[in-house]
Amino acid sequence: MGKEDVEVGVAMSGTQREHMLEYLQKLTLELKAEERRQSIKEKELHKVVNSLQQNISQLEISGLDTNSYEVRLCLECLRCLRNTCAGCSSNQDVILSCNITDQLCSLITTCLDYISQSGLPSETLLTLLRCSIQLSVNLVSNNNGGQSLIWSAFFPVIFKKLLTCGDMKSCQYSCMLLLGCLKSPNILEKFMRSEERTSISEAVLHLSTVETELDFSLQLANFLVLQENFIQETLISMNTEAKTILVEIIAAHLSEEQEDTSAPSTITSAALLNLAETFEKVCHSVINLATGEEKLSSDEKIPALVTKLLSTLCVATSSPSKSSLKTLQERKSLIISSLELLLMVHAIGKKGDNVFTVTQTLTSNDSNTNPVHGFRRDLVRLIGNLSYQCKENQDVVSELHIGSFC
Repeated sequence: MGKEDVEVGVAMSGTQREHMLEYLQKLTLELKAEERRQSIKEKELHKVVNSLQQNISQLEISGLDTNSYEVRLCLECLRCLRNTCAGCSSNQDVILSCNITDQLCSLITTCLDYISQSGLPSETLLTLLRCSIQLSVNLVSNNNGGQSLIWSAFFPVIFKKLLTCGDMKSCQYSCMLLLGCLKSPNILEKFMRSEERTSISEAVLHLSTVETELDFSLQLANFLVLQENFIQETLISMNTEAKTILVEIIAAHLSEEQEDTSAPSTITSAALLNLAETFEKVCHSVINLATGEEKLSSDEKIPALVTKLLSTLCVATSSPSKSSLKTLQERKSLIISSLELLLMVHAIGKKGDNVFTVTQTLTSNDSNTNPVHGFRRDLVRLIGNLSYQCKENQDVVSELHIGSFC
């Protein structure tokens, strides 16, 4: 079968269809080589794109039968085009000029609908979805036109569905696609202004905690954390679980910076102050753990968030050579809140038989499940850090006689 025969043909014979598939499979393998990608003719590319588009249209009419020729041909076309535009801007532009984004949206939507209706989607269906996303990823890679077209077609509805579709590979590839789009400054600005920013960020953060061989969700989460104003504009509106994950990522960045004292700070002063403010607002919720009221709380995950915020603030204030220490030392409400909380924890602990009782013995199991394990220790550590070479804060500590039970 020659290259000139690469056309869709619903009325093709069984032999012709097999030849078509064999040709596309061979071309897909050839296109793994950069030299072949650079030499492919525009006419040849158009024919593969047309085949994909016509078969997608056929699937919209006949339905998605994973054993059908149309599905098999779609898969091979997607793989072929995915390889074609990998690192090749001219091929990206040719494919994008065929208005392929609408067909990709249609195919992805169809796949997602079938997946949601099926308790156990077939591997063929999942592969069709994954290949559709992978092609989209390659179309936006370092290509402003591709980024703009995919963003307009996918945001926010398709992205939200992909990030929560349940197939972990598809979710991770979708994070890679979103990251590829957000690397455009214009699109990043639109995302930051969008009302959907919080819900999409929550989905990404949740994915970053799932163990998988792919880490695109964590790459995207790290990218977002480093964007100016993302933390202070998004943290406040997130659910508690997402806040905790975000704070963990921030803590990881701060820890890396503390190890390299010459490294510039990636977490802004405004973001640190936002963490401090959040801690001050919710820190007293840990008292409920001692009184048993945490079960009555509308959000039982808040104590874990408080503990993570506290340990992160400890890291942020642990190095005298970093500006983060001075930034937080100058926030007087932080040391006052910390001291008040320590006094409360101490008083409750003295009553005995609760999570803040000094004599309480925790097994390794308990320390893993108790959200405030080491809380008193970290409070004392934070107060000590905030008092380091800071007379005003030292005076506040002295006035409350904290040293008598630290």
